[in-house]
Amino acid sequence: MNKRSQSLQVKILTLFVFLLISVLAVAMATVLGQTYQHSQQQLEQRMATSANVVRFKFVADADVLLRSLNTLVKDFSVKQLIASGADDPASLESALSNHKRRLKADFALVLNQDQKIIAGTTEFTQDADFDFDLSNYSDHQIRLIELADNYYLTKIAPVKFVESASGVNAWMVMGINIDSLVNERIVELAGFNVSVVLAPQKANYLASTMAKDNYQNLIESGLSFNDEVASFDLAEQKFVAGLFELGFVKDQRLYMLLTTDKAHAFVSFNTLIVQLSVLIIFSVILAFIAAFFVSKSVTKPLTSLMKIAENIQKGDYSNSLPESSTREVDSLSLALNTMQHSIEEREVEINQLAYFDKLTELPNRNHFVSQLNKVIAEHQQQGLTLAVLQLDLDRFKEVNDTLGHAFGDALLKVVAKRLQTFVYPHAFIAHFAADEFGLILPDIDVHQLDSVIGQFEKLFTWSFSVDDVALDIDASFGVSLYPEHGDTSGKLLQCTDIAMHACKGKHVHHVVYYPQLNKHSLLRLSLMSELRSAINDDQLELFYQPKLDLIQQKIVSVECLVRWHHPEHGFIQPDDFIPLAEQSGHIRALTEWAIDTALKQKKLWLKQDIDVQMAVNISAVDLIDLKLPAYVAQLMTHYALQPNALKLEVTESAVMAEPEQALRALCMLNQMGIKLSIDDFGTGFSSMAQLKKMPLDELKIDKSFVLDLNHDEDDEVIVKSTIELAHNLSLSVVAEGVEDLATLNKLSAFGCDTAQGYFIAKPMTVQSFNDWWDPIELIKQISQGE
Repeated sequence: MNKRSQSLQVKILTLFVFLLISVLAVAMATVLGQTYQHSQQQLEQRMATSANVVRFKFVADADVLLRSLNTLVKDFSVKQLIASGADDPASLESALSNHKRRLKADFALVLNQDQKIIAGTTEFTQDADFDFDLSNYSDHQIRLIELADNYYLTKIAPVKFVESASGVNAWMVMGINIDSLVNERIVELAGFNVSVVLAPQKANYLASTMAKDNYQNLIESGLSFNDEVASFDLAEQKFVAGLFELGFVKDQRLYMLLTTDKAHAFVSFNTLIVQLSVLIIFSVILAFIAAFFVSKSVTKPLTSLMKIAENIQKGDYSNSLPESSTREVDSLSLALNTMQHSIEEREVEINQLAYFDKLTELPNRNHFVSQLNKVIAEHQQQGLTLAVLQLDLDRFKEVNDTLGHAFGDALLKVVAKRLQTFVYPHAFIAHFAADEFGLILPDIDVHQLDSVIGQFEKLFTWSFSVDDVALDIDASFGVSLYPEHGDTSGKLLQCTDIAMHACKGKHVHHVVYYPQLNKHSLLRLSLMSELRSAINDDQLELFYQPKLDLIQQKIVSVECLVRWHHPEHGFIQPDDFIPLAEQSGHIRALTEWAIDTALKQKKLWLKQDIDVQMAVNISAVDLIDLKLPAYVAQLMTHYALQPNALKLEVTESAVMAEPEQALRALCMLNQMGIKLSIDDFGTGFSSMAQLKKMPLDELKIDKSFVLDLNHDEDDEVIVKSTIELAHNLSLSVVAEGVEDLATLNKLSAFGCDTAQGYFIAKPMTVQSFNDWWDPIELIKQISQGE
């Protein structure tokens, strides 16, 4: 065996062993990684389950305490003791001590209407007060209060000396020390050590079942959590911990910290590593032996063919292959001979496929970029300007959908031939993909750019004939200039693409790139990606604009309007992010958030004796998605509200986008009792036939017809006719854009049912609405035109 074949044999041996070791190493890493990931997932699931168990235990204790309190405050003798508590505190305190022991509580207090302590079983001064909302402690949330440096799971029940009275005369408070709840029993239930944490980043622990030394070291470590499950070391022991929400201490979040020994939490990998290591060593030995014999049998007959292979590699396809006495080498010789002829033919075909479009026979994008780089290099040396155009055909998708893709391909061929008739010195035209084309205009005078583009646009002034079908096809052009907009092919094409898409929004045939377009595109892209997090991070807020019932002369409804307070870009108009939500598909989540937030606020307002209907806007995407009715029904049940508490407003254009799907969704909502309103009526294209089929309750006249109602006779006729039409269809009418008393009076004279606009009130936050709300004073101000 000569030296050269020995070298090849060594390479084959090395390659075989290296590949085997690599594959086994990857397999080992994958197995270990997947095993660890599985253990991590199991740990997270266990912790989540245990957190639910602990939370359920606390809620159960709190509910038992709350039910007992509610029963206790209805007892007539207890009411008498509380009523005379200021005069006879000793009897009240004695009774509280008995009830505290019976309910297994750690303290009991009675507060007066001013939240001052009347009597209690703990040593608190009677001057102490509770400066938080006591009603929150009557719900089923886990809520703690701090008293005398201790924390108690607390429930509060209002005391009414006369049950039918509207006011509260006193409050009875009982609590269980958190230390008595966080014990070995809770460890048995959870399977983890449990710590109750007020501020996890500062290690402010209220109670813990951990060992005293570990508990102290954990506090001193300043442990913080970036992930749901984290690992940390205390002395020589390793722990894993998970942080979960538990409840509240006043307005602060309360968390539970579940911890356990890391050795018990994860599967031991030592045995698995040893087994895999033995397998790798054994496999490498077997592979080395097999590779040795294989390489020895392969390398010897290949020596005579190496020179020919090297010639083929150099591009020499005229080799005469030697004959051989062995079948293997003879087959290989024949294969090499066939290969060199095939490679020669394929190189020609590959070059055609790599640089030319098969459909239109124009240069493709790769060829275009190569040519553009070449022209840029030439113009850079000579200091010349060149223009790059990128275009796509308008409504080409409609052609494909209506007439078929074969017709669309034929149209592209016709367009390509038309483009090749464009006369400009050394112009280079290419077909990128689908309906996109590119054009290089070298050595162009910037002052003549508009004229040249105008000549190019004239190519689309005549119809395109395909299979005896004449089509009028328009195109959108994006234009960029070298070196003004970029000095590389990538930058220039990026600029033309941005400019081309800007044509769609501006409804023009061509746009020459300018830097602000790119900033706008980046902002839209950023907002589109951030919208989901904005919904989850409470960056959105509902504003409420009142609606005035002109017949009853009172506020009967509010329209719920979404506002986005972006942490970086500040206040973002709905017109800027609602279309992005519809494009990205986030509109479903946005609508669900808006309805949920509105109904939650409705529930709170009812407690304040504010009874108004909540009107929420929905989009075409929401109507197409038939999950919306089920979601609304779920929320209505959750908040225990009547169906007429909610009204959904949908625009004409949204209904007409998918009329059959929209009608189906609207009918489902109507059957649920949800009120439905057609918004911005008069600006869309809905027919009377479609309007008649819809199960609507209300019709909203767009503000464009109302703003100038007192000065435009046409608007007056439209508004009056619309009101009559709606009433004939048994629909109520809302007029938007009411900004003065004269308009309001005219609408009332026309028989309009409801009015909405800045004259009545602007959209307001919850707090502003609460401050604004005064039904009697409001109507007085409106009637006086204030």
